[in-house]
Amino acid sequence: MSKRILIAPLDWGLGHTTRCMPIIEHLTALGHEVIFAGNEHQQSYMSSSGKNLKTLHLDGYDVRYARSRAGFMFGIFKQIPRLVKRIKEEQEWLAEMVEQHAIDVVISDNRYGLYNKRCHNIIMTHQLQPISGLGKIVDDMVRKAHYKYLSNFDACWVVDKEEKYNLAGKMSRPKRIPNHAAYIGWLSQLEQSGVAKEEHIAIILSGPEPQRTLLSNKLWEDAVRLDRQVVFVEGSDKAVDKDNIPEHITYHKRITKQELNDVMQHASIIVSRSGYSTVMDLVKLGKKAILIPTPGQTEQEYLAKTLHKAGVFMAAKQKNLDLQKLIKKSADFPFRRMQAQNDFEVYKEVLRSL
Repeated sequence: MSKRILIAPLDWGLGHTTRCMPIIEHLTALGHEVIFAGNEHQQSYMSSSGKNLKTLHLDGYDVRYARSRAGFMFGIFKQIPRLVKRIKEEQEWLAEMVEQHAIDVVISDNRYGLYNKRCHNIIMTHQLQPISGLGKIVDDMVRKAHYKYLSNFDACWVVDKEEKYNLAGKMSRPKRIPNHAAYIGWLSQLEQSGVAKEEHIAIILSGPEPQRTLLSNKLWEDAVRLDRQVVFVEGSDKAVDKDNIPEHITYHKRITKQELNDVMQHASIIVSRSGYSTVMDLVKLGKKAILIPTPGQTEQEYLAKTLHKAGVFMAAKQKNLDLQKLIKKSADFPFRRMQAQNDFEVYKEVLRSL
């Protein structure tokens, strides 16, 4: 039976939006009507990806990161009262939308106020166990608060595989998981198509400000001095235009899904943040990558450290970054491929049973 389904991802960068793409595509293929909710940047991305969907405007959480690693957690904690207020506002927004658009199902990607008693409510996350960076006691306290929010939903979809050798490590596999949690495998909007000729180094940026710009400025300085072809993607329409772009650099502020697919497939190595959606894309395409976590963002730091230790991706710190040295050093890194046979197909069975 066809359903009207609202999908609303978090707005911290575009990672949550892009990983919803395969879900949107499969729900549409199953005959459901999908409505997308997001801010202007998320809606613009959906439009550029060729998705002919009804869209609704939903303000983002607009989290802003500190300029230094030391100030990151303090900055996040300082924004908590505003985030709690925003969660209450989006709950009121949803009540109106359910009434106006007769919505049957809501799929929220890490937006905690999007549940309504008149709908079937699903929340997606890969982080059952948040990592505060302040020790186990604080982590346990945060997890309990997190589970309280998750309990408002009818189902919790965990974006990872359930097995020991997963992708998010202890973040998606704490000792105790919610009773309504189900693992839906990995999600990626990208598609691997044969063996692509490796033609360039791809620098693909993303994430909230001001850290996106700080990393962009540093990588641009290094990219200009490289003697190899580079494709440089800012990941932001608001980025300041570059002057005097060298011939060996192809520069983009933002690119479409298909363009991103091509850029990544033809890269000999990819330089990017260690956001979870980016990591899933890299695994899907089987690419080598240097991951640079956002300073102080404990989730990205944990992912980069764990995957570097496992020999899957190389990790580097933003401080004192030297791209030329990193690329040279990467020649000796193992870059072990993760087994991903059917792990990008699990979600389809979950959607069919919806």
